[in-house]
Amino acid sequence: MKNSIIILILFLFILLVGCSKDAIEKFPKDSNVTINIGYINEEQFKQRYKELLESEYPNVRFNVVSTKVLNDPEMMPLQYLQENDVDVLFIPAHRIQEFIDEGLLTDMGPLIERDQINLKNYVSSVIELIRQYGQGKLYGMPTTFYGQAIAFNSDIFDEYKIEYPRDQMSWLEILQLANKFSVAESNHKELKGITLRYSNLVNLILHIGNTEGLQVYNAKRQQVMINGSAWSSIWMNTIEIDKLGSLDFNVDLNTYIDPFLSGDRAMAIISYDDFKRLEQHSPSFKWSTVTMPVSPSEPSYTHYLNVPGIYAIPNSTDNKEAAWDIIKFLNSDQAARWEYRTDYGFSTLSNHLVTNEKYEELVMPFYQLSPVTDSFDELPFEILELLNPYAEDIINERISLQEGLDRMQEEAENTLKDVHP
Repeated sequence: MKNSIIILILFLFILLVGCSKDAIEKFPKDSNVTINIGYINEEQFKQRYKELLESEYPNVRFNVVSTKVLNDPEMMPLQYLQENDVDVLFIPAHRIQEFIDEGLLTDMGPLIERDQINLKNYVSSVIELIRQYGQGKLYGMPTTFYGQAIAFNSDIFDEYKIEYPRDQMSWLEILQLANKFSVAESNHKELKGITLRYSNLVNLILHIGNTEGLQVYNAKRQQVMINGSAWSSIWMNTIEIDKLGSLDFNVDLNTYIDPFLSGDRAMAIISYDDFKRLEQHSPSFKWSTVTMPVSPSEPSYTHYLNVPGIYAIPNSTDNKEAAWDIIKFLNSDQAARWEYRTDYGFSTLSNHLVTNEKYEELVMPFYQLSPVTDSFDELPFEILELLNPYAEDIINERISLQEGLDRMQEEAENTLKDVHP
């Protein structure tokens, strides 16, 4: 009898917990409610999601509240939420940390655990990136991500008997590899070692320094660091390589990948959009990909993986369950199929990165390394602009490298005083 009572109590307890859980979890998808969504603008949101959301939530009215004001650094996160009553908020990447640090967002960890969402279905490095923002916690979910990789023409490397690039090479190793094509005997006059998505040599050098963990500008202290020994070494090596003509600088999005597609470049730094074009055009030559260059001191980390933003739930909303249901749906297989190869990046769902198995290995270098959230301040345009003339003088040997760097340092410091007296 006693055992029967205990069993009955346990059964009732399980039943109550189950009912309670179901009551919490389920947001009726046919609810006649209005959900406010903070997004870049209404037109883009409707173009991206209108039909998809209407099919899933036929009676829900989605009111889009623009987040364009978040591009203004003086618009504080708390102020935005006080002025805009939103249930779901798409936070652009450059503002994620502020919203989290101010404690304005719901920790999604308990919701993920409650609904038994398997995070192993997502690209692990992207989840790792979002956890870095939240010091281990997930305060939002991205539906897509961007990355970069180095594509190489295997046939050209075979023709010139040059060893293929490898994952986790340094910038110096990649540029030296590109240089081998400028010294090889060839009738292929248009052939260059690598196409770089940078406007000029200075831009490349700053990216190399960033990969190496070098800071060129500290906004808080109003300091520039241009003429140190570490920077000097990068300048010297890169200039010497550039003199041989193996580097092709191109920032024209319309033509960037064309020289690689036509077989005139041995390598190219490629983005998500370039990968799409390579998929679509199916080059006649054999090609493959490797990771972007890394710092020799931290070869397992990359600065070239990022998200356009995250979908988050503000603590201030009264519609948490509805907001969570919508975010879950935007991160679902159905939504990933809907958005496949749109302009918004690779899907964060691992099984939707590619639809053709032959591209599975080719896409891996975009995400296989652990991410680093860049904390370096961007060099003000006024300073960046004045570096180019001195770089030209150094390249053309009108002044020595150290003299040029010292002049850059002096000019940059003077400009900072004028811009921020």
